[in-house]
Amino acid sequence: MQELKADNRSAAIMELSPTKLATDIGLASSASRLDDVWLSLVYIVYCQLLAFYKAMGLGVEADSPCPTGEVNRVVNGVTIYPFIGATGSG
Repeated sequence: MQELKADNRSAAIMELSPTKLATDIGLASSASRLDDVWLSLVYIVYCQLLAFYKAMGLGVEADSPCPTGEVNRVVNGVTIYPFIGATGSG
C-alpha cells in the first residue's frame, strides 16, 4: 500500500484488509479473528458493488453489457434444462 500511495498515480486507492475493515466498522478485536473464508464474502460483495456502480456510471447495463451481441458469454452451445426436483423415493 505504501508503494501505491508513494507512486501518486492513482486517483483513489481502496484498501480491503481485516485490519482496515475492523477499524472502519469499530470491531478491531473481533474482525481480525475472522477466518479468510468469511472475509472473502465481504471482499466479493464489495467488488461486485464496485463493478455494478462503475458500469452504471459508464451507462452500461450490468446484465447486458453488449446488447448488440458483439460480446457474448464465455459458454456457448449449452442447454439449460428445467430442474425436476427430488423424487422423494429412497
